Amino acid sequence: MVMARQATQFESKVYQLCKQIPVGMVSTYGDLANALNTSPRAVGQAMRRNPFAPEVPCQLQEPRQGGYFGESSAESEQVQRKRCLLQEEGVLFEVEEAESSVRVSEACVFSFMADQCALKQ
Repeated sequence: MVMARQATQFESKVYQLCKQIPVGMVSTYGDLANALNTSPRAVGQAMRRNPFAPEVPCQLQEPRQGGYFGESSAESEQVQRKRCLLQEEGVLFEVEEAESSVRVSEACVFSFMADQCALKQ
């Protein structure tokens, strides 16, 4: 029997913050990182190792670079799967004609107030 590894103290802070994202909203690794006084890359690594999905839903982080699972093509199976998960949560999308891309509606992007975040050190 394989034992699941324990989340680090930092990872636990990331997961606690993610659970504060309201239903139908997403945030970004950058916003989470700002609230925790760390880097977006560190948040991304914590989310990559998230042992608590779906209670701490990984899909709630909207990438600013336009991709999920290392893929950015709107036709990608991984991107389509992530978009379906988000739509099931009530997240709205907008089509950007000029860039031929689909993005999360700005109305659905949640931002933490870093100075009000109880998890910030």
